[in-house]
Amino acid sequence: AGWADNNLYFGIYCKDREEDTVNITATKEDQPSIWEGDVVEILIETQVHSYYQLAISPAGALTDLSHEDGKLEFAWSSNAQVATHIGDDYWSAEVRIPIAGKDRRDVDPFDGVAGFKPTHDYPWYFNICRQRVRADERHTMSFSPTYGGFQKPDRFGKLIRHHLKEPRK
Repeated sequence: AGWADNNLYFGIYCKDREEDTVNITATKEDQPSIWEGDVVEILIETQVHSYYQLAISPAGALTDLSHEDGKLEFAWSSNAQVATHIGDDYWSAEVRIPIAGKDRRDVDPFDGVAGFKPTHDYPWYFNICRQRVRADERHTMSFSPTYGGFQKPDRFGKLIRHHLKEPRK
């Protein structure tokens, strides 16, 4: 994960066994079938929003949702850019998520990630989750353990932004 300008970046590497074939069930944006196959999800809670959910298929299809006050909003758009790669025994995703600022929710709640930059005092919370589907088996894993299901914001890990200082001369 990294932060540059007003963008949050993630690089995600999904290792598989050589004999496995990636299970792609979504090739276009906003296909509900994305959750029937292999998928990675990025879940982000900011200081001003319950949480956002970005689901990415190995083919690079993105489905993004907003969770606010118990409501699920499919019309919301993260404006994220996604690039994926499928190798012999892995697939990977690189994601750039533009951060629109803390007032964005009031301007247009269906567009962009709203929040001010995370700090030690005002962090964001996040999780990165993976689902792997082979035949009749569904395997799930996450950066921050949720102990069943990904939609558990109280189990998200803390995301803060560190400032790098120039060395003294």
